[in-house]
Amino acid sequence: MKAIRILLMAGVAGLAVIGLSPVYAFHSGGVAECGGCHSMHDAASNPLLQKGDPSSTCLNCHEHAGDTGPSSYHISSAVVDMPDGVPPKQRGPAGDFGWLKKNYTYTLRGTPTTDFGYTHGHNIVATDFGYVADPVNTTAPGGTMPSNQLSCVSCHDPHDRTRRLNDGTLVSPNRNQGQTYAPIMGSGSYGLVPPAGLAAGVYRILGDVNYVAFDNTTFPGVPSAVTPSTYNRTELATQTRTAYGHATTGGYASWGQWCATCHPNMHSNNNALAHPVDQALGTTISNNYNAYLKTGDLTGTPTTSFNSLVPFTESTSDVATLAAHAKTDDSYLNGPASSDGVDLQPPVERRERVRHDGRQHRHGRVPRQGRRGQHAGRQGAQPADPDLQGVHGGRDAGRVLRPAGDQVRRLSAPALQQVSHPGLIVPVCRGSSLKGGRGPVEPAPFF
Repeated sequence: MKAIRILLMAGVAGLAVIGLSPVYAFHSGGVAECGGCHSMHDAASNPLLQKGDPSSTCLNCHEHAGDTGPSSYHISSAVVDMPDGVPPKQRGPAGDFGWLKKNYTYTLRGTPTTDFGYTHGHNIVATDFGYVADPVNTTAPGGTMPSNQLSCVSCHDPHDRTRRLNDGTLVSPNRNQGQTYAPIMGSGSYGLVPPAGLAAGVYRILGDVNYVAFDNTTFPGVPSAVTPSTYNRTELATQTRTAYGHATTGGYASWGQWCATCHPNMHSNNNALAHPVDQALGTTISNNYNAYLKTGDLTGTPTTSFNSLVPFTESTSDVATLAAHAKTDDSYLNGPASSDGVDLQPPVERRERVRHDGRQHRHGRVPRQGRRGQHAGRQGAQPADPDLQGVHGGRDAGRVLRPAGDQVRRLSAPALQQVSHPGLIVPVCRGSSLKGGRGPVEPAPFF
């Protein structure tokens, strides 16, 4: 009888959890099940991990051999699923780490060119899955974090205690002080507004003020965003809009501040010239964004101008507002207001080299696997690897490029004289056929 009573109690507790929280993912907004990552008696490494290192432990679930297309929470394509001529499969806002394993050789203006995989993004160390440290940068660009320490848990807190309360503020219980806060009822990534007495997690369980990124360096807070729950999908028919917010109080940090934890000297707010951050677009740039359709055509309207190739941060962190904008059905395509901004140079799973007006820039960009193509200016690049497909010129200038198997749309010169890889976020090139006015390339937020 006692055993039956215990089982009944466990069943009721399970129903209560299911009733309170949509099951979007294993983490459910906070600490995941211990047995999902750790093994008591058959651990592969310290601290009792199921795989040889933290990132490999993450990829134990977040990579799956046999995927034929974008699949749920997967963020890495298995090597067997992306042989020569086949691109990585995942198309979430943060991209696919598989690009790190893809080298491309092509001819650019008569010159043989190799685009090495290690230039395509954050080189996480996941030895069980073939990911190794950046062979060129020994520290994070613009910072001091050792590259050989970079892993998934450098940015994401697997034991996340930070939570968003009903009033939108963030709190992070410090277990050493015996603090108690409302329990987390679900993910903080998809727009959940918890009732009083309960809490949601934070966006993508990102590290906060109590989380050490490396050495003794902690984050300044948590950035704000809401993404659709079906974010890993093709954008052939409709766009995937992640709504990025901005706040610097109540436990929040701007995206620029958060990224500067590891890349302080890459941002304009540290007197660097690499990437503007925490800046409002202003009237001129927001009007250009909203009017742009293609080269020579500035007849667009603010209510239909959003392009997921060129996202921006909204001047709010209100979850309900951001959730109303995070769509996959094109029901909300409003472009930026003058108060919206350039908030960050995001974490990247792709770094492309872009030649613009005769100058070469290196940009951090997350691959958007719904976008695909090779584009050149006066002389088109001719890739040896059939992964690299695409066209240039034509009336659909500046629109989305699609992967093999999808319909390929076209970009026109001189939007970018080189985009060196499929599956990327195209930057804002002022004075080109992409959004913007005149001047250098601008970054755009993601995630």
